[in-house]
Amino acid sequence: MAALDDVEVAGDMETRIYMLDMTLPEEKISDGLFKEAQCLSQQRQKKIRALRFGKDRLLSLGAGILLKIGLERYGISEREAVICLGEHGKPYLRDYPNLHFNLSHSESMVMAAFSDVPVGCDVEKIGEARLPVAHRFFAPEELKRLEQAPPGEERNRLFFRFWTLKESVLKATGNGMTLPMDSFTIIPGEPVSICGGTYDFCEYNLPEYQAALCRKTDVQGAGDIFFSFQKMQDVI
Repeated sequence: MAALDDVEVAGDMETRIYMLDMTLPEEKISDGLFKEAQCLSQQRQKKIRALRFGKDRLLSLGAGILLKIGLERYGISEREAVICLGEHGKPYLRDYPNLHFNLSHSESMVMAAFSDVPVGCDVEKIGEARLPVAHRFFAPEELKRLEQAPPGEERNRLFFRFWTLKESVLKATGNGMTLPMDSFTIIPGEPVSICGGTYDFCEYNLPEYQAALCRKTDVQGAGDIFFSFQKMQDVI
């Protein structure tokens, strides 16, 4: 397997973001493709095999590849790492409590984040802005901005900006959906204070996709952010 393109590390404390576009020609989506999973842990291979649809298996494979690459950066083998789930379902490394990670995927895009501080990430394929969903989950100021945005591309992008930012908060705090999404207000470009901590954001605008990173910044270790993007067709 070819390695993902990467960037040079500057310093010990860092947050690293990897994104992998799993779009492939139909002829490459075959059982042979999943031989790539043989380099991954038994837990990941079992998860891939358990999925019914090829698209879901492909995304799970992509998540495993990014997890492998990210952990290798810290000298950790994905095959040997013990991954557990927190109280609200957030995965963590049992034997490496100071290394935090998070995974997300949507349609054909997979995202992974690794950091020395608590971190969450979310990627979504942009579709129609869902106002009923916004009324249910968005804070009043967010809803107001969305309704004031011109219908069409601008409103759609704004909806998914808010959604990915808010999802990344739920994942970074480790509270998941036990933390009501309308209990905090996102102002793009500004940090948010929640759950006894301060969290900042980084957004990624990709063709047809919106992604967000959230990380805890009031603890030692919140250093620079490094970003890597690759296409699966260039990896295999």
